[in-house]
Amino acid sequence: MAVPRGCLGLPLVAVLLASLCRGQAAVRELKVGYYAETCPEAEDIVRETMARARAREARSVASVMRLQFHDCFVNGCDGSVLMDATPTMPGEKDALSNINSLRSFEVVDEIKDALEERCPGVVSCADIVIMAARDAVVLTTQRGRAPETQTARPDRCVVYAFARGTEGHRMAHGHQTSNPAGKGQARPAARTKGERTPVHVPRRETRVVLGFGV
Repeated sequence: MAVPRGCLGLPLVAVLLASLCRGQAAVRELKVGYYAETCPEAEDIVRETMARARAREARSVASVMRLQFHDCFVNGCDGSVLMDATPTMPGEKDALSNINSLRSFEVVDEIKDALEERCPGVVSCADIVIMAARDAVVLTTQRGRAPETQTARPDRCVVYAFARGTEGHRMAHGHQTSNPAGKGQARPAARTKGERTPVHVPRRETRVVLGFGV
């Protein structure tokens, strides 16, 4: 089977190579406008691609929001939820709370491909997930332009295969705001997932509640 491009199904073997891991040894400070000089059109590309994805399939925006939650809740927003398993090692996609549950990976990959055409090797998959989820909320609520969002997240070289602390899609709002204490997240920061202008996207009994900037 051919190896996909972009973020979708990034092979674990490749990710383990230091040359493909961004910022693993160095700590980068998150800031608004991180790509202003290296890829000034990055946020426009993400927003336009998300708008096209929503036009094709309306529920893709909710799926991207959920991707962001599952990525960030395990060990921070690092893009590791995008990695496929290999014959010898599992990936986060195979975690009980993720398998046959998460979707719209192809939307993230479409964004990555567009960014690679404009500014190769600059924007991390971790930041793509954050910006895409932010724009998904804006497209859902139709509240105008997206708020400023900090970027500069590196793609992590470690797969948290079992994602033990990630809850399923039925997790209630109260649990979303209390569970982070057990995940090493400070409650004030973690609460943004459930308490910063909550956005509810109904799909049967599923509710997606999202905040950015974690």
